[in-house]
Amino acid sequence: MVNEEQLLASLFEDEMGPEKMDLYVVTMYLQKKQITVDYPGITHYVYTHYDDVKMDDDDNRNTNEASLFWQANLDQMKKTISGLEDQVDEAKKYEALKEVPDKIKNHIKLALEQYKTFFDEINQVREEAKNTTAKLEKATQDLSDAQEKLEGTQNQFISILGIFLR
Repeated sequence: MVNEEQLLASLFEDEMGPEKMDLYVVTMYLQKKQITVDYPGITHYVYTHYDDVKMDDDDNRNTNEASLFWQANLDQMKKTISGLEDQVDEAKKYEALKEVPDKIKNHIKLALEQYKTFFDEINQVREEAKNTTAKLEKATQDLSDAQEKLEGTQNQFISILGIFLR
């Protein structure tokens, strides 16, 4: 039995040849009554492996060879699906199947942008918290210095007062 979660991960992690892609398409789509894309599974994978999922036009992030497998695999999926036209029993099902690679690609782009936006907001909040903490530490030190100065002044006042009272 093939695990769908492992198959989804292999879309990102393995360079799929025609045989493995045939298995992927049959297991993930053709064996089911309805052709649906596993959007939650894709989102979960992208969020948990953000640094390893890269768009080929994203020059600002580190990349490794495996980070672009999913794009090549979607191209392979299109080839595999185009070869299945005669084997899919319903034209409607075949049309839905043809849309799957583009839907997956668009969803991956969306998940990457969502994560990036969320991560940028978290970093911004962390930076603000760091700045506020630094300001608070400085204010605490200033208050401590003022307290020491006040105590010194108070001690001097008491000494002067003591001289006058004698």
